[in-house]
Amino acid sequence: MSSSLASSSYRRRILDSKAAASHALYSCRLPSRSGSRQPAHTRIGDTARAHGVESSIISVLTMHHWETLNHMAYKFGKLDKVHGKLALKILGSIVQQSGLERITHVYCLAAHILIQAQMHSQAMSVLKHLAMAGFSCSAIFSSLLRTISRCDSNPMVFDLLINAYLKERKVVDASKAILLMDDCGFKASTHTCNAVLNALVEVGESKNVWFFLKESLARKFPLDVTTCNIVLNYFCLDGNLRKANLMLQKMKSRSISNVVTYNTILYWYVKKGRFKAAMRVFKDMEKNGVEADVYTYNIMIDKLCKMKRSVRSYLLLKRMRENNLSPDECTYNTLIKGFFDEGKMKLAIYIFNEMLKQSLKPSLATYTTLIDGYCRSGVTGEALRVLYEMQVAGVKPSELTYSAMLNGYCKASMPGHALNLIEDLKARGTTINRTMYTILIDGFCQLGVVSKAKQILKSMLVVGINPDVVTYSALINGMCKMGKLDETKEILSRMQKTGVLPNEVLYTTLVCYCCKSGYVGEALKYFVDIYRRGLAANSFIHNTLLCALYREGMVTQAEQFKQYMSRMKISFDVASFNCIIDSYCTRGNMHEAFSVYDNMHRKPSMHYFWGFANTEL
Repeated sequence: MSSSLASSSYRRRILDSKAAASHALYSCRLPSRSGSRQPAHTRIGDTARAHGVESSIISVLTMHHWETLNHMAYKFGKLDKVHGKLALKILGSIVQQSGLERITHVYCLAAHILIQAQMHSQAMSVLKHLAMAGFSCSAIFSSLLRTISRCDSNPMVFDLLINAYLKERKVVDASKAILLMDDCGFKASTHTCNAVLNALVEVGESKNVWFFLKESLARKFPLDVTTCNIVLNYFCLDGNLRKANLMLQKMKSRSISNVVTYNTILYWYVKKGRFKAAMRVFKDMEKNGVEADVYTYNIMIDKLCKMKRSVRSYLLLKRMRENNLSPDECTYNTLIKGFFDEGKMKLAIYIFNEMLKQSLKPSLATYTTLIDGYCRSGVTGEALRVLYEMQVAGVKPSELTYSAMLNGYCKASMPGHALNLIEDLKARGTTINRTMYTILIDGFCQLGVVSKAKQILKSMLVVGINPDVVTYSALINGMCKMGKLDETKEILSRMQKTGVLPNEVLYTTLVCYCCKSGYVGEALKYFVDIYRRGLAANSFIHNTLLCALYREGMVTQAEQFKQYMSRMKISFDVASFNCIIDSYCTRGNMHEAFSVYDNMHRKPSMHYFWGFANTEL
């Protein structure tokens, strides 16, 4: 028989199968939740004869004698890898034929056979091909469902389909498949449920994550606490703390929350500045019997220290000990820095000594915190002593440590000591980084020695270290204080030619300097340049410009700029209100002056009353 005839005959059989599909016997009933299964299907003869049958079928496929398959002997039997390989060969021959219908059924039958033959990776490959072939998830699932009992297969095929979708990054289809499984009475494995939720988080579609999460919890999918914590953190990262809190409540209702759950939302509440909400979570932990760990306390201690409430932080440290928790190095370092920041040097030293009593060895971070604290407190001698002690203890200072020391010398107006430290570091082979050079430049500028600062800038360039916007800002700020406008423009131009663009801080410096020096036109140019570069001028820049316009007698421009600020909803500060009222009083427009005064949202300064008192009514 010719090849075309064989193909034609095969197509007729496919069409006959399609017609038979509508018959009640064709469609399988869903397995009951008790796990009952349909009768076994007709299979090729026993394993001993499998190789002979395989050889016969391969011959049939090679010669395209498709009708011969109808006359071969079949009976019930158990499948093994021989049958699986045979199924793959048949599938390969079938897909080469043109114009085939119900091809999804053929693939699904092959997948079931491969699963029964314990050839899971090959079954996965077949399902991956289906997943990428353009068929909808519901169509593939439906075909698998209609063929599952014909092959006496098992629900593992659905897990494999979901994993196939996940491997091909078709995460939404994977989530649809797992919901279809549940609708049909099948339960996905714990691994599959968690894998789908994790994949949705990785894709980053918040709406899909939340929908699948709600469905999972409602359907009692076996989600584990690790996955739920990942989802919780995702909502926090996405800035959706409301959903994160709802997630926490749902986890609590299912008794799957743990200390990591609470620490996650606690950290993000603190990070977003919602300390009261963080305290509620902290108390809720105790209420629900979840014991806080060292990380929990460290989060709270760090936030309290940043809020300048280090004494309260220390009370938390004592509470840790009462709960048999040992504060770690991070706990003590945070408290030491907190007390130094509040100017409570003696308490900082007390905490350090307490740390030593607990047999905790100071680390690089501890020593650097102490040196920085001493330097900012103006006690450079003590900082130098700590620097020596850490080296004796075998702790090598870092660039951050030396930067803190340099900053201390500069703040204490000891530029000579700073330069000596730099030379000493060079002699030891320590690389002087950009931060160290910037500290030196800023230090000399603060002392008014701009020429030395410029020399240091040149030294940076010679050794191949490119200044950044912070370095240039330090130098420009120093030159502005010295009234060197032309040199400032020159440095600014050189900076931009090297690809370093001004930031908001530098623009604020330039605008303020120009306004203070009476160069309002130059200040307005910088103001326009801010928006031209896609930045946004802060309220301080706006108010500084407004005052300068009034002060220079540019009343029309000042009024226009005031209207612009009102339209942009930019608040007027006390200085601006002073300038506006002074301007109206000077021009004798007392009605407008009192109107501005009545609309103030701030407590007026004494300057207002002098403005009114010196005006002739």
